[in-house]
Amino acid sequence: MKILGMTEYQNKRNFSICVTPLNFQYSRAYELVEWMTLNRMHGADHFTFYNYSSADNVKKVIDLFSMRGLAEIVDWKLPMQVDTWPPSYTPVEIHYFAQLAALNDCFYRNRLKSQYIVFIDLDEFIVPRSNDTYSWDAMLRLLPNSSVYRFRNTFFRKEWPSLNLSDPKYIDLLKTQNSIVTPSKIDAAKKYGLVTLLKLQREDKIFPIGSRSKQIVHSSAIETIGIHHVCLMKPNQIVHVVNEDVALLHHYRDWVNPNDTFPRKIDYTMLKFLDQLIDNVTEIWKQLPEVPLEEP
Repeated sequence: MKILGMTEYQNKRNFSICVTPLNFQYSRAYELVEWMTLNRMHGADHFTFYNYSSADNVKKVIDLFSMRGLAEIVDWKLPMQVDTWPPSYTPVEIHYFAQLAALNDCFYRNRLKSQYIVFIDLDEFIVPRSNDTYSWDAMLRLLPNSSVYRFRNTFFRKEWPSLNLSDPKYIDLLKTQNSIVTPSKIDAAKKYGLVTLLKLQREDKIFPIGSRSKQIVHSSAIETIGIHHVCLMKPNQIVHVVNEDVALLHHYRDWVNPNDTFPRKIDYTMLKFLDQLIDNVTEIWKQLPEVPLEEP
């Protein structure tokens, strides 16, 4: 097995992100800003977006990052019948806006430009969970040298109650992580809809690898990527399943029935990012003064 060292990637990116095509006239700019900002904090150097359909506010967010050389957007028009919302009776001719084609196109666009490529969706985050680990680079230093790192999924349900950041028990908890909650920061978290800070209840279940899991791959190691797995690797490569104590795939999702009794727990991991995330998101929105957080 050969894993390329950093000397062979001088002047190149460390982590590039590939994401499922934007679709259904995606308009949640507030969600996109949080996602890009937090992933930048984790170490993402570049984002590639495939645009089937999105609103103007989302395009303006991507343009801001593009002007800094941090993102590119690929026009993704498809000559076949795709999913619709609300669902129709018209047969769908390709899976979810040609998701697999987009991910593999993204991989080959970035494989000579980036040491690692990260495959996640817009409602997912690969979160380093050790107390003193904040970035993917630091996280990988805790792990064996591998070609593919696979991360198990857990759901944070967005309909479950938001965290009350002004609750004294959370303020005390944040102090132990050198975070100070001020009224202005509480207001900013609410104003910008920072789901990773407001939604700390997650399902108790952590899915087995292969079921909703995602991955970070070394760009020299694979040939074809799947949605939840690697389809084809080069010979003699190593796959490492990351322990949940080191990192998890946090998946923030809406559900049909918010009042079910699915076992849940409070997960405080994201609070260690609170100060920096709120400051960074606030700074981004200062540069987008005329952009609505969400289009009607």
